[in-house]
Amino acid sequence: MGNDIQKLITLPAWTPRAEFSPSRLLSDGRLVSIFSCDNGLYLMTNRNFGDNDPVWAVGWAESDHWALRVWGSPTYAGDLKSPPAQWALPSLVEVGRPGDLSYASVVAYEKGHPEGKGAAGLVTAKFRFTDGEILHSDVNGYAGVTYCYEAAKPKAADLPTAIEFRLPG
Repeated sequence: MGNDIQKLITLPAWTPRAEFSPSRLLSDGRLVSIFSCDNGLYLMTNRNFGDNDPVWAVGWAESDHWALRVWGSPTYAGDLKSPPAQWALPSLVEVGRPGDLSYASVVAYEKGHPEGKGAAGLVTAKFRFTDGEILHSDVNGYAGVTYCYEAAKPKAADLPTAIEFRLPG
């Protein structure tokens, strides 16, 4: 899967979905449609930017549950009890990211990276307006990479449940 991520995240934003790995529709939202590549990789599209499901981001999630919870549009309304992981956490070393993806390591890496200008953007949490439940928290890294964690206040050893790569361009 690592080579898939390495190849897929270099395609320009708004590339037609057919140029990516084979995928199936997971969710057709108002703003974002999510397609699963059935190996932990997901494609986010927005038809408002052209025909053929133009892709704006590639993501990894540990399950379809987490793909819908992080990228769903409208906001995820389902049960927040997380099922067991379907997919193993990928290594991101080959794409220039840390080998250790624990919360503490990611924050330290992003704050110390020269392209990150010394600060990792931390979004405390994303929540549902309907009931105030926490959906996930994010560490926004440089070059459009976002690491998503289950807890509102992740512990140092917590691992991401999803990772988003905004496509260049």
